Amino acid sequence: MTRLLQKKNLMNVAFLACALHAMLDNLMTMYSNPALWVVDHALLGAVAALAIVYFAMRKEPPRLDAAQVILILYLVWYLISCLSMSITYDNDWVSYNAEPLLNTAVSLLVIFPLGCAVSRYGWTKFGKILLQAILLLWSAFILFALIRVFQGKVILLSNGGAVYMYYDSLWLNCNRNTTGAIELVFFMACCYWACRSKSVVGKVLFGVTIPIHYAALILSNSRTAIYSALFVWAATAGIMTYLMLKNKKSTLRLAIALSVSVAAAAVYYLLRDQVFALYNACSQAVSTSSAAPTQVSDQTAAAIADQTRDLLVNGSLKMDSRLALWRATLEGIVTSFRTFIFGVTPPSVPSLIDQIRGTNLNWYTHNQFLEIAASTGVPGLCIFLAWLILMVRDMYRLVFKRKDLTALWLVPVMILALLIANMTEATLLYYVFLEGYCFFFLCGIIHGAVNDAPAGKKLSRQAQRNKDRKKKARK
Repeated sequence: MTRLLQKKNLMNVAFLACALHAMLDNLMTMYSNPALWVVDHALLGAVAALAIVYFAMRKEPPRLDAAQVILILYLVWYLISCLSMSITYDNDWVSYNAEPLLNTAVSLLVIFPLGCAVSRYGWTKFGKILLQAILLLWSAFILFALIRVFQGKVILLSNGGAVYMYYDSLWLNCNRNTTGAIELVFFMACCYWACRSKSVVGKVLFGVTIPIHYAALILSNSRTAIYSALFVWAATAGIMTYLMLKNKKSTLRLAIALSVSVAAAAVYYLLRDQVFALYNACSQAVSTSSAAPTQVSDQTAAAIADQTRDLLVNGSLKMDSRLALWRATLEGIVTSFRTFIFGVTPPSVPSLIDQIRGTNLNWYTHNQFLEIAASTGVPGLCIFLAWLILMVRDMYRLVFKRKDLTALWLVPVMILALLIANMTEATLLYYVFLEGYCFFFLCGIIHGAVNDAPAGKKLSRQAQRNKDRKKKARK
């Protein structure tokens, strides 16, 4: 037991549980199976139990910094919001929010600290191999899905769902925005590992996966995900060029890096058109061939119709504008004092919007910050913004104050890309948890790197204060 509770082994268990939880949650979107939930919850429970025993055996109690305290406060306020709904409507709103509560707790209390631990103690070999293996396996699945899609066929799932193209958009048994959010995470991961891999084999292997996820991302037709990926692609090209030109003057390095970034963005758009052109050519070839594509079963067709029932009205797309949704959300937030202070919890946000607009369309806010305000009230939004301000401060220190951490410059790029995507979506909390896990893990890496310098480096002010506190406590 003592050996298991060593720092390295505990991090390996946490990596395994968190990675499998993220992927199982992703797969449950596509393929529902109760056994997966049992394994998932058992792993998370094991990590929580081991962490409690680990800290109980330490002589010094763990010290929480401001960022971790704010996240705990946000989770407490979320519970208060659920209790407020329970009192108002005489129902068990905590149970009603069980899934988003669990995943929010995992993001705030497990994923973020794990990112901090990676910066402070370094990647474990097991954790790095595990994440890379998951990336390669998912890339293989997406490659198989793309081959079937370009062949004009459908991948049928046993629960009546399917992976297919619908109105020129790729649906992984979920709507196109969810597909775009998932593929944005893997696209960024491919770019990161292709740049950071030390071996030529690693660079080539992950470099090959980039166009796979790029094609899936483009075919998802999720505009926010596509534009966010464009930002990642251009910024990555510019940063890598800047770091490679070590012997050039800063002004010349910056000019070359900006030129490369603009060129990368131009190539991105050119290839985007080519992906659609290739798909359209394949679609026409399939339609004129004698071989008919795999037909969708009646059960699957019913599931597809159920998923897309709100997208079509009289044969035309009924995509409401974001501004109309935001206006309705703001009106809903101020409808009552209780809603303004405590919110209505995530599952009830669509009902709040429908009540204001007099519809029954089941739309969410399409903005992460409005979603938080409507779900947990304006105080909940203020708590989250306070934490986000700390993360922005850490990113500023990383880029402009800590010249020894230039290897981590790609991490703020990915964080900003996820924030850009969630200005018109709401996938960091409550809905697409894979994207939220990625966001909080990356923020944890930055926070840990900036506030706890590696050995031999000058400590930041916060890290020095923590060190001084420990010395006083020992005395």
